[in-house]
Amino acid sequence: MLIATAAAIAGARTYLAALADTATTLEASLAYELTLLCLDTAYADDVPAIDPTFDPPETDTLHSIAAAAISNLASHGLDPLQVELLRAMLDDARTQDQQGAP
Repeated sequence: MLIATAAAIAGARTYLAALADTATTLEASLAYELTLLCLDTAYADDVPAIDPTFDPPETDTLHSIAAAAISNLASHGLDPLQVELLRAMLDDARTQDQQGAP
C-alpha cells in the first residue's frame, strides 16, 4: 500500500471514529461505526491505525471533512460504487445524529 493511500484511509477512519465518538445518540454512533466497519471491509481489514491525537472540530465541519475524505478514496483505488455506498451510509448516520440532537 502506498503511503498516500494509507494516509487517505487513516484520515477517513479517523473522521468516522470522531463522528461516532461525538454522536448525540447511541443509534447515530452505531451508524457511524457501521460505516467505519464497511470502510475497513472494503480494504479487507488491511487498514492503518486511527490517529489518537486528532482533536475533532465541530460536528458539521467534521461531517464535511469525512465526506470529502471518503470521496477522495476513489482516487486511491476504492471502487466508485463503494465510495457512493459509504457516502450514503455517512449521510444516513448524520440524519440519525441530527434527529437525536437536543
